[in-house]
Amino acid sequence: MSSQVMVEVLMLRLDGSGGFGYRRAEDRLAGGTHPDEAARVLADAGEILLHSTSWRYDDQGHIVLTYAACPDPHHHLPAVPVVPGPGAVAAAPDRPSPPTVTVDDVAAHALRHLAWLSGSDPVTRAFVSARPDLATALARHAPAPAGQV
Repeated sequence: MSSQVMVEVLMLRLDGSGGFGYRRAEDRLAGGTHPDEAARVLADAGEILLHSTSWRYDDQGHIVLTYAACPDPHHHLPAVPVVPGPGAVAAAPDRPSPPTVTVDDVAAHALRHLAWLSGSDPVTRAFVSARPDLATALARHAPAPAGQV
């Protein structure tokens, strides 16, 4: 049995106190569709920063490709606060996947990844620099590259 690929988009928004909140959308990746395009459709937005930030294997046997989208184009919809933290970690050196990964862990990782990109990627840096509130909020997160959460 092969795994199904899911595309997940975490729409990130400033919460008014210098932190972030997120909304989540997910859908199965249709055959022949590039994951970036599926993420753009899920984000349902115009001018946003959209970046692939992590992947994981979930309990249902899916490979979940996660994208961060910022800012959330539908800021009026409910959001979950992002709690910064170290995130999920591996259980042992030969078991790289953490035993448990929550969407909250993934959202915190996405912010660390965007903080890293805002210093290392010229396209992300230009987008973030044009939004001083976003730049200030991202600067509060320890930068980290993408990868498996």
